[in-house]
Amino acid sequence: MVVLVLIGLLAMMMVPSFQNLLVRNLNWEAKRLKGVIHLLRNDAVLTGRHYRLMLDMEQGAYWAEVLAEDGRFQPVQGVKELSRHEFTSSIKIVEMVLYGEDTQPAERKVVPVGVDPSGFVDPFQLKLEVDGKPFSLKAEGLTGKLELTEGYGPDHNIHGKAIR
Repeated sequence: MVVLVLIGLLAMMMVPSFQNLLVRNLNWEAKRLKGVIHLLRNDAVLTGRHYRLMLDMEQGAYWAEVLAEDGRFQPVQGVKELSRHEFTSSIKIVEMVLYGEDTQPAERKVVPVGVDPSGFVDPFQLKLEVDGKPFSLKAEGLTGKLELTEGYGPDHNIHGKAIR
């Protein structure tokens, strides 16, 4: 009987540790995405080229593309951080909200986020779930700043369109 109580106590102590691990994974993914946006902004400003961050809503993945001289976007080559990356399996993309004039239609499953030569990033909000808990990743347009918050919170003060 005492052994069962001890096993139960140990199991109860492990649950919060497991949840903390999931949140740490989310923090790591947010930092990685922030680094990708930072790289894209810097390179766009330095080279005068247009980039876009492609977000695959179904696969939970993203990668970077650059506007080539032929006028078409192509995946960025030779930079590991900008190649295809999938979120940790514990992170689920619930919805994405794009803000601005060039709002993408809701039926798109792969959504481009533009980065222009001035360094402007199309503002967006990714609504995520980790083990049933809601989180938001919001990107600012002028600074490209990426902010991770618990809960979905109020959307930006400009109108956006949800993509599910």
